[in-house]
Amino acid sequence: MHPNSCWALFMDTRYLHRQPIWDAKPARGGSCIWKSLKGLQHFLKDGTRWVVGNGESISFWMDKWLGNQPLYTLFPHLANNFLKVNWIINESGNWDLSHVHDLDLLNTLREVRLLPHPNLAVCDSMGWEDTDLGPATVKSCWNSIRTSRPKVNWASLVWHPILPPRVSLFAWRAFHHRTPTDEWASRRGFSLASRCHLCYQHSEDECHLFFGCPATSPVWNQLVAWTHSTPPRQQPIAAALKQWVASITLPRTGRFVCKVLFLLCVFEIWKARNDAKFNGNPPNTPHIINNIRRSMRDAFSIHGSKWQLDPQSIRLVNSLGIPSTPTPPTPPIEVKWIKPKPPWIKCNIDGASKGNPGPSGAGGLFRDHNGRFLLGFACNTKRNTNMFAEFFALYRGLMIWLDTHPHFTGPLWIESDSLVVVNTILEKASATPRIKHLVEIIHSHLRTLSLWHISHVFREGNRVADKLANLAIVEPTEAIWNSPPASIVPFLNDDANEVPQHRFPKGS
Repeated sequence: MHPNSCWALFMDTRYLHRQPIWDAKPARGGSCIWKSLKGLQHFLKDGTRWVVGNGESISFWMDKWLGNQPLYTLFPHLANNFLKVNWIINESGNWDLSHVHDLDLLNTLREVRLLPHPNLAVCDSMGWEDTDLGPATVKSCWNSIRTSRPKVNWASLVWHPILPPRVSLFAWRAFHHRTPTDEWASRRGFSLASRCHLCYQHSEDECHLFFGCPATSPVWNQLVAWTHSTPPRQQPIAAALKQWVASITLPRTGRFVCKVLFLLCVFEIWKARNDAKFNGNPPNTPHIINNIRRSMRDAFSIHGSKWQLDPQSIRLVNSLGIPSTPTPPTPPIEVKWIKPKPPWIKCNIDGASKGNPGPSGAGGLFRDHNGRFLLGFACNTKRNTNMFAEFFALYRGLMIWLDTHPHFTGPLWIESDSLVVVNTILEKASATPRIKHLVEIIHSHLRTLSLWHISHVFREGNRVADKLANLAIVEPTEAIWNSPPASIVPFLNDDANEVPQHRFPKGS
């Protein structure tokens, strides 16, 4: 929401009075909307963070502007309500910690190097943490308040676009043991006489209906004939699928085709059960098998051209009546680090995050036309996203290089394995609010060079920078090397000798 919009101006005049919502006092006779917003004040306070401009509006101790909590929670004996963040900003608009005498506080404040540079011409603002300090979105707010369950390994299969939506929804219910069988209804408190509507010989539950019923055995026998596998056991659907796929010897794409075939078999059995229960029609095995074939043909006609099928998988597809020919495999790509031509200096940078956001680090190095190591660095960036670490690696690398080589004016060749970094620096893409300040500083450093170039490289050609970025995650402080650490020497030698690395296509 723009601060000058009509709604924002009304809320500020009527209720906020230039205060954050959590500091505003309840208004007598306020609307139900305002009362609802006040009820979310703790959620809003936890999800926002101040972005430092001139530092005049941010309480140094009480507001969240550095780290994940206000500073008063760490130093309650030092806190007061009057100090503003501009206390540590000098007249030139740079961070100035010379006024800080408490050593613990000083060590904490050193993290300001991860923040945007102050801008005396810009007022302080608030950003939403889940959108990299940009404006809040409905999606980001929902993700902040929802309780997420652990990811399940079958989700990508169930919601794959190859499956019709009704099959996906049924499979989702089945994997959650919510197929509306008689046994499921009994668990929910309904009293009824249960019987299998396909064989009339057993009470109806999920395990019997799909895998133990004599009427469904011909369907599974046909599946075994198609896939040259063992029959699925009588157990819940998710466990049966896992056990059955383990008996298949096909490569990855062929196994995926088999999983789709399995779900279509289960769905067609369920349709036959409903037809028998509600319409009185006995199960027709040839009809069920023909429906499975037709569903597979429809799916393959839309998505099959994207699959790289090996000869074994081709035989499976052909046995379903689907014409197909083997797709020639995509050969691996040779990737190697390219030496710059003299007098160019080459900078490789990378960022890493364990969790995204999670513990993160930035690293990089500078080499000459012989591949000789000139300078390297690794910087811990605390809990951040991978994208922040990528940009911070370039920002910090340029600062360190220009500080240690004050007379260097280029030419400089920068390589990154992030296309977002490359396109943003080349102004082909826009930066998020949190990264925008880093991009501005990077451009200001690049303008001091007579000649520079930035390009993308696959991660196989950026292995040394990747090692340094991962090293930074476990190192609590910044490290700068004039000679290479032992852990990266073998990779430096490979790059200097232009030893190629192989990049294999996905799914190979």
